Amino acid sequence: MSRRIIALLLAFACVFAGATTSLGATPQHDAASQALDYIRTLQNADGGFPAYGSDSSAGGTLDAMLAFAAAGVDPDGVTKGGHSPLDYLATQSDAYATSADHAAKLVIVLKAAGQDPHDFAGADYVAKMESFYDGATHVYGVQVIDQALYLLARKSLGLAPRSGAVSVLESKQQAGSCWEYSDGFGCDTNSTAMALQALLGAGVSKSDGAVQAAIAYFKASQNGDGGFPYVAPGDSDADSTAFVLQAIVAAGENIDAGGPWEKAGVTPMQALLAFRDTATGAFMYGGEDNAYATYQAVPALMLQPLLLPPKAATATPHATHTPVRTATRTPETTSTPLPAVDATPSPGPTPVSAVLPATIAPPGTVAPADAPRALVSAGQGAGAETPAVAMALLLVGVVCVGSAATIGFVRRR
Repeated sequence: MSRRIIALLLAFACVFAGATTSLGATPQHDAASQALDYIRTLQNADGGFPAYGSDSSAGGTLDAMLAFAAAGVDPDGVTKGGHSPLDYLATQSDAYATSADHAAKLVIVLKAAGQDPHDFAGADYVAKMESFYDGATHVYGVQVIDQALYLLARKSLGLAPRSGAVSVLESKQQAGSCWEYSDGFGCDTNSTAMALQALLGAGVSKSDGAVQAAIAYFKASQNGDGGFPYVAPGDSDADSTAFVLQAIVAAGENIDAGGPWEKAGVTPMQALLAFRDTATGAFMYGGEDNAYATYQAVPALMLQPLLLPPKAATATPHATHTPVRTATRTPETTSTPLPAVDATPSPGPTPVSAVLPATIAPPGTVAPADAPRALVSAGQGAGAETPAVAMALLLVGVVCVGSAATIGFVRRR
């Protein structure tokens, strides 16, 4: 990534349905199953998942939930020690939703998990989210990514975008046809992928000039290995490749072999699979297994844009989430069976899912407290939890959402 910004997720359940062709046992489908098995090994006894290190964090838990939701697995059924991710969130949501990006991401993920964001753990998080919106300027929060997350959250709730909110996001598109995490950070692929999906989710046509310019930016940023960097020019990484893959799928682009996105015989999907650790099922960053890279990879492997189809079952809302299952860990040797998903998502709107890319911290690095956080995917506030990646990126120069990370929704830039 680079210092420009560090990281961007996923989640939703509301509005669209797609084709009905099953993926079958494709390489990416198998990789997604094994990645979910790896993610299960990261779950703590409190039901949560880590962002960095091993301790549970709200941001890391949201990103893990998005990965399961994208594969059609009910996050409430993923338990350890008798606790599910929702049990953990019920104890962390109030402290987490204190910033615009975090509030929007929380709403998105709760909706994707079949919960009522108007009434979760005794609080109305939709109201908290709306408190960050300025009706006079149509600006939500402070960062460009905040605006995108807000549009995605409204979509997940089945609500029309606020008047002027779409225009504000479009006005933030840079001369290079891309978006930046926050004013002054400079363009990056993660923020652009998030903004593009937000516009598409808000009903902007693929033929729109802003959408076409963003697609052209991705094309110019693609590396010879078929993957994408956080900031071009730069080396491809799993997070950015996954995030851009989601965006171009949402735009209805042909990502198959022989299509316009194949480079030197390698498709974006094959480029993403190249980052997989076949021994563990995890996806790597910096040559090492990385939780966020794995969280982010699953939705892309399942060809799920930030607009997910509605969940089949909806959990009953309750003020305090009560675990209904005892901990059940999937044996590492057994791949998590995944429901059939559409092999070719419909280019049209699909209920927003939010994959905020996660910020990924290089081994041994510590991000400065004021580093722009990854897409909030990391879901950590600025400070001790700020993605180490942020620092690496800050030094290099790049992006993401939330103080320290939102949607994990962006990579480790």
